[in-house]
Amino acid sequence: MNYFLRNEQNTICLLTGASSGIGKELARLLIAQGFTVVGVARNEEKLTATKEELGSAFIPFIGDVSKKETWANLTRFLTEQQITTLPLFVSCAGILPPFASVKTAKGEGVMQTENAINTNFLAAVYGTEAMLPFVTKGAVYISSSASLCTLPGVSGYAASKSALSAYVTTLQAEKTFPYVGLMLPGFTKTEVFRAQTGTDKRIDRICMPAPKMAKKIFKAIMKRRKRKILGWDAKLMAALSKLFPKSAPRLVGWFLKKAKSPLFQEVFTE
Repeated sequence: MNYFLRNEQNTICLLTGASSGIGKELARLLIAQGFTVVGVARNEEKLTATKEELGSAFIPFIGDVSKKETWANLTRFLTEQQITTLPLFVSCAGILPPFASVKTAKGEGVMQTENAINTNFLAAVYGTEAMLPFVTKGAVYISSSASLCTLPGVSGYAASKSALSAYVTTLQAEKTFPYVGLMLPGFTKTEVFRAQTGTDKRIDRICMPAPKMAKKIFKAIMKRRKRKILGWDAKLMAALSKLFPKSAPRLVGWFLKKAKSPLFQEVFTE
């Protein structure tokens, strides 16, 4: 099988959300295949630690991808480093606001939704436009199974990921890049859950380890998959949404409420 980028001579790729979780593991996999990764993240301490762990093939760039000025600074940095082309751009940065219903979140929910929209969606839009002159082979976007079938308590997150999925589908239709990939992972054990107020070992058992999820995503990229649902929970959500498009979110909500998960305690507060 002729894998994507296998014989690519230009080996510098750009990856956002590179300091932890799926992003960090994707950087590790790319480097193992001989690529150099320009890794973007806003946490300087974590980015420095990632650099120390992954070595000279990892080029750190500190910046908040939800800000337009970060992308202006990044394009200037690439030009200064005489990096004129990138075979691959991977948009992986993302946040998951605390689980809460719209009713209980109130004003704070608006702020959390704005943050999710900025980081999960607009950052990808800014990145796409900034990287158009650089990317030669393809761009890949890490969305979520929440865009297939939403859950109670994740209104802002689901909205941001649904917007991202729709945006990427449009990029595919317009053939913005030679290859455009949309990855839809399910629950993954990463630091994205750090905003949650509780823990639940049952959810932990559902979560796929970040290295395993990254390997599945990497394999899908190398095979030029345009759309890939990853994880049994994500596939179940997709099936429920397809079979019961009107009632699937209510069915999931009923199950979560009956399970009395501490993670969702703020969602079902009467």
